[in-house]
Amino acid sequence: MYGAPSNGGRLKGRHWHRLPPPPVSDDNYNVICHALLAIDGHSILVVSSGQQSYCFNMTSRKWFKAGSWTLPFFRLAVHVPELDNLLFGIDNDEHHFCAMDISPLRSDTGPPLVYSWPHLGLPEDWRMLDCSFVYLGAGKFCITKVFEFGFDQRTRNPTDTGAVMSGVEVVRHKKSGLVMVNHRSKFYKFITDDIQCVL
Repeated sequence: MYGAPSNGGRLKGRHWHRLPPPPVSDDNYNVICHALLAIDGHSILVVSSGQQSYCFNMTSRKWFKAGSWTLPFFRLAVHVPELDNLLFGIDNDEHHFCAMDISPLRSDTGPPLVYSWPHLGLPEDWRMLDCSFVYLGAGKFCITKVFEFGFDQRTRNPTDTGAVMSGVEVVRHKKSGLVMVNHRSKFYKFITDDIQCVL
């Protein structure tokens, strides 16, 4: 933000400023998902905590409550105005790539998911540990999911971990609206670097 530093210094310029906390009743709130939106020329930060969502207007530097709902995404969502002004992310439940309509941002029920696209067919014993994605522009996304898999009969623990990176593209279809095209997925098995023995 341009202005004087928040630590009381006098030199104007670009400085980090700490956001005021959202108006939650619980001091121990935990942000479970966030997204940055561009709405009517304003940058709006949306955060979900507990069963509530709050918005922070970057221009007015004021919080307002969006509603008694949470963003349905895993950690992060990305606003893509050129794709029907939708918010994209990884679904918190099924871990599918999905999109949400943000036009009814202030509502009791929360904005609806309008698209959900499963993009990986994996063995049932693979358990997802983590996932993330990045928007590359022009409707293209790179999705990374980290899994544990395999099973040690003796320890009853998973034996391996790895990541699947997928290139996908969201395009407009005449009859179906937006559709997701899978371009390529690549699997990377993690090599354990545990010390097996010391001589």
